[in-house]
Amino acid sequence: MEHPIKKQKGGVTYSEYLSLPESKCVELIDGELYDMSPPGSPLHSEIITNLVLEIGGLLREGHCKVHAGQLGVSFPRGGAKGSDQMDVVIPDIVVVCDQAKIDGRGCKGAPDLIIEVLSPSSTSHDQVRKLNLYEQNGVPEFWIVQPEGIVMVFSIQEARRYGRPRTYDRTGKITSGIPGLTVDLKRIFPAPTNVVREKPRRYRTKGTPRSTGSNGENNG
Repeated sequence: MEHPIKKQKGGVTYSEYLSLPESKCVELIDGELYDMSPPGSPLHSEIITNLVLEIGGLLREGHCKVHAGQLGVSFPRGGAKGSDQMDVVIPDIVVVCDQAKIDGRGCKGAPDLIIEVLSPSSTSHDQVRKLNLYEQNGVPEFWIVQPEGIVMVFSIQEARRYGRPRTYDRTGKITSGIPGLTVDLKRIFPAPTNVVREKPRRYRTKGTPRSTGSNGENNG
């Protein structure tokens, strides 16, 4: 997710969050608002698009659905169901297999998979704050995607804690806990650009005589 550029203190409630203008793209974590605009870079958007197309195609025949960009995911803060104290995030990509969790406001409770594509301004927000939130709320699988071509996959282990992440480079294949979902990362990341480096050529400036041999003859 891109650019958490503003944080407001004061214990914002879920009701207050819902009253915000629809044009305001913000997340609510521990009673604080995080502004998630402006939009991401072209590379950030390309990776998200590729992931959505690939995952959507692989899951087309099943009951799991992929959502990108604007699906809010709400968690009861501290496990207090029915409370006005909620956390709400807007991940880059969400996969939900239990469609009963989806209503007009988004996904209530842990989806089956969340994917966040990093940007320089969102690194700590995604890798610390949101990682902890997803772990606390039992999100089974969380992928952190570095645009340079690295993916870290966290999976819930015993005691509802994430184990050590599995790390993949752009040539790897990720087999998810969701049946039928194996993502070939070569189809996700743009091919690296090959830069041809030529040895610098030497040029004579105008008026510079060519070198001569020891016998005084012109070697040019």
